[in-house]
Amino acid sequence: MISEGPSLVEALSGALHDLLHSLLRPDEELRIAVRSHSGEALAATTTRLLLLREPHGVQEAGLDTLSDVRATTRASGGSLTWSSSLPGAPTSFAYPSFDGVKFTQVAVRLRRMIADRNSQVSTPSAPHSVPSATPEPKCSACGAVSVPGDCWCGECGDRIAEPCGECGRAFRSGARFCAGCGCPGDEAALVSCSGCGAEAVPGLAYCSRCGEQVRLACGDCDRPLRSGWSFCPACGGTPAGEDAEEDAGPVPAAPDQPRPFDPPHSSAADGARLNDAGVRAFEAGNLPEAARLFERAAGADPGNGAFWTNLGVARAELGDEGLALAAYRQAVVANPNQADAYLHMGTLFMEREQSTEAREAWEKVIKIAPDSEEAAEARENLRHLHEI
Repeated sequence: MISEGPSLVEALSGALHDLLHSLLRPDEELRIAVRSHSGEALAATTTRLLLLREPHGVQEAGLDTLSDVRATTRASGGSLTWSSSLPGAPTSFAYPSFDGVKFTQVAVRLRRMIADRNSQVSTPSAPHSVPSATPEPKCSACGAVSVPGDCWCGECGDRIAEPCGECGRAFRSGARFCAGCGCPGDEAALVSCSGCGAEAVPGLAYCSRCGEQVRLACGDCDRPLRSGWSFCPACGGTPAGEDAEEDAGPVPAAPDQPRPFDPPHSSAADGARLNDAGVRAFEAGNLPEAARLFERAAGADPGNGAFWTNLGVARAELGDEGLALAAYRQAVVANPNQADAYLHMGTLFMEREQSTEAREAWEKVIKIAPDSEEAAEARENLRHLHEI
């Protein structure tokens, strides 16, 4: 039967409506039915995902075979993707870019439905010994429940776990290597700047506040290097500084010397050049290279909020939500009126089902730039926020 309750059940065209009705079973309830491009729709019941195309095209997969649902929206169009345990099963569904918010909500709902379905399938038939549930991580400062794998609290910003020095994911206590990227546990992700005392942004070689070098870096491309590396894996260059191979720690400023905001080899022009190269890499689909270039751009000109925003977008596309959020926050520190950073921050919060934080971020966009395109998108997002 078709349930009239969920707001993500839209009216489909006549052919798609008839096709969907012919597929529904008496024992299942429709939870999602949304239009995409002309003649295409996506539907989900309590047990199945259905991809519909006029006049009679149908693909389906059981919810218990799906995982890792994600909505990715770009200017050229969006894609809802997932992993499937069935060979040959569909793993993506395209949608127009203006439907990004709607399909982000679809992704959130599908993740919930898959989790509910898997819990039903995995429930034991006999009351054997049940392992104790792993306690949900909570912030020691405000008590908010956090998403497993997060390093900072979404409510108050307090650090709740030690991040990996390479990829920024939460490093499991007692582990020798990061389960996400294999980085050894002795590679510090968080260091304090010897120049101004600020906590350096994870993954960057220079302090965003005063420009001091805080991590070992390549002398040619400025990419942060791990301790013990003799050559840069990106360009083959050697570590910066005569004693860099022996000393991977923070580089103190010379006594009685002023600390420039930008390192001598970095400038706003360098940042713009690196940012432009990052945009080209992003548009070409080379996300790791785009993130690396945006990171270098932000390091060259840390006061430019747009560079930090671009870095956040690239990291979010790569699935590094914690690092993306850190970049967006750095963007609004550099420029409190960086409206697009707040817009992307709100979308990231929405994907993590943190509706309060999403609302605050989008309301900030409207306050900063009420007549901008970003504000128009924020207003549209707020109208749909109750559906999450």
